[in-house]
Amino acid sequence: MAKVQVKFNADDDKFSALPSADYDAIVFGAEQKDGQEFPYIAWTLKVDETEGDFAGRQLFTITSLSPKAVWRLIKMYEAIDAPFTKDEATGACDIDTDDAIGKKCVIRVIQKEYNGRMVNDIKQILPPGTKKSKSGGAGI
Repeated sequence: MAKVQVKFNADDDKFSALPSADYDAIVFGAEQKDGQEFPYIAWTLKVDETEGDFAGRQLFTITSLSPKAVWRLIKMYEAIDAPFTKDEATGACDIDTDDAIGKKCVIRVIQKEYNGRMVNDIKQILPPGTKKSKSGGAGI
């Protein structure tokens, strides 16, 4: 068995938050989870390789499956051009998260404080090719 010594510095586990801006990204992962009242989908988005120093960084967002919040999921699917069906009479939607994986998009990212440190928050998922803001779309 190999012996390994690992030095741990408390600062090593701290990622600095990305600057507030728009980034090219791809939908990298999705997992349905149980929420307090309604299930939700936990999404992983990966910053595209064209984004220099930030390439490969993963950011996370959720879309609630609450009937009052499902509009956000529909808006995301429209932005990434992923197929879904919506029954206009009942408002019910059929989606498959596998259809979203690998889709390109632009993510509008801001910084916010959480538990005393700066973290990122994805404010919007936009269609690929959207003109990007360098300020994270202030005023959204």
